[in-house]
Amino acid sequence: MPVSERAKIFVPFDPLRGFRAALAERERVSVPEADLTEEDARDLSSRLSTLSKGSMVAVTYYDGGAYRRVEGCVSRIDLVARELVVVDTRVPLDAVRRIEP
Repeated sequence: MPVSERAKIFVPFDPLRGFRAALAERERVSVPEADLTEEDARDLSSRLSTLSKGSMVAVTYYDGGAYRRVEGCVSRIDLVARELVVVDTRVPLDAVRRIEP
């Protein structure tokens, strides 16, 4: 038997394509979005005003059922599109919950 034919024997068999992804999505626990207090909103606004392109930050934001954290260099702050870009991750400003230097 040629080597190319032998390799086909060990290819994983997945009869229900997408089933594992559906299970992983179902197992994910959804967390409700917490509202910001006025004090937290003021603090967030002041931290956002001090940011500039090239700043190193850690941003915590709400992403459709879960809180995510991204760390890195600020690539862009777009106030028109209301978006903060950290490395390659686009974060809507309305979803930001915490900014740490």
